[in-house]
This record gives sequence, structure tokens and C-alpha cells, in this order.
Amino acid sequence: MDGGYQETSTNHAQNPLAQPVIQDLINGNSGELVARVKTVANARAYEARYATSTGSTLGPWQNGGIGTNSRAISVAGLTPGTTYT
Repeated sequence: MDGGYQETSTNHAQNPLAQPVIQDLINGNSGELVARVKTVANARAYEARYATSTGSTLGPWQNGGIGTNSRAISVAGLTPGTTYT
């Protein structure tokens, strides 16, 4: 339906956003890591992904959740003693 208005994009980023850089990983509660990343201009949220790591073999990538605060992106449900990438 044409109401006389032009569609506008709600995406305000003119270019692709920069890749986040992990500054720190902190042990949270048992089975939890908290990541701190360098803030990315215009980012509204940060997606965490992880995989188990055995030597040079990676397991499948898992969704670690989405955080809106670059200073504390929590990834829970991890197994203590397991190496993750």
C-alpha cells in the first residue's frame, strides 16, 4: 500500500562493523566464562560463539548467546576442565 512515504532503512551503519577484539576472559561461576571485548562503534550487541578444542581439532561451533554490554558477555553451560576456542 502506498501512503506517499518512502521506505527507510533502520540500519544506521554505513559500512560493515569492525571485528570485536577480546580483551580479557574471566572465570565466572562454575561452567561460565565472561568475555570483555573492545567496544565496536555502532554495535548494538555482541554474539558469543565457542567450540571445544582438542589439540588442533575443533568441535562444532556453538552459540554462546548475545550480550549488549561489551564489558561483560557471559557464556554459561561450559564444562569445567574442557578447552574451548
